[in-house]
Amino acid sequence: MRTLYFLIFITLLNHCVFAGMRVSVSLYAIHLHATPFTVGVLMALYALLPMLSAVSMGRLIDRIGAR
Repeated sequence: MRTLYFLIFITLLNHCVFAGMRVSVSLYAIHLHATPFTVGVLMALYALLPMLSAVSMGRLIDRIGAR
């Protein structure tokens, strides 16, 4: 049970850091005088990269099979 609580804590911490990083990167880009388009592209990459990796991991799991 202790391991489960530890995993929940690590997952929560990871989520908070990732969400905070999104805000920090956009504010830092604005601080560097980035255009709104550039800030939008940066924010879109946070959705695009996990989507691409999810598709490739899905193909891999389909080929190997779930265990």
